Amino acid sequence: MSTSLFALRNVDLEFNLPGAQLFDWSPARFQALNAIRIMVLSPVLAWARPRCA
Repeated sequence: MSTSLFALRNVDLEFNLPGAQLFDWSPARFQALNAIRIMVLSPVLAWARPRCA
């Protein structure tokens, strides 16, 4: 609950280009982006880690 209040109050949820608004996000979508990013990037990072060490 407190993290959604933080996203609601402190995060700019509008994505704009100069002169045009692209879209708005709700705080719940903004928080879900972190979980989606973890699921998408974890196989890539697991593959890259042994090669960098």
